[in-house]
Amino acid sequence: MTLPTSALETSPRATDIADSLTSREWDEFTDEVLRRLERRVADDLARRGRRAKPRVL
Repeated sequence: MTLPTSALETSPRATDIADSLTSREWDEFTDEVLRRLERRVADDLARRGRRAKPRVL
């Protein structure tokens, strides 16, 4: 299966977003994403009852 040429090109919007953020804004953005991910994992572990019982896997 071959992809059309337009599917291989990067979208101009993606580069515009990347260029529009400063390094500090990227740091804040990644910190927020990481916080949300950690919260979801902790909530899921707590829901399964595994948060309070750490053990070696």
